[in-house]
Amino acid sequence: MWLFNKINKEKYRKWGTGTEIYNPFVISGEEQIALGSNVKILDNARISIYAKSEGAEEALVQIDDGCYIGYNFSLLVKDK
Repeated sequence: MWLFNKINKEKYRKWGTGTEIYNPFVISGEEQIALGSNVKILDNARISIYAKSEGAEEALVQIDDGCYIGYNFSLLVKDK
């Protein structure tokens, strides 16, 4: 397991201190994802936020402080 260091943390709505995402991973819609402090997302995780239809509310995934997301986790989000 190794940390993927080329993550653009500025793309995320929030990136807490001590948060780590391990590689390989798939994350899309970063601007709608808030990661708290000390969050760990392990290998092969997938978090994808799909395009919204016009006028729909933004989907927001919030992962709170201290959450640990295991290997091969998958979360797919579509607008309400």
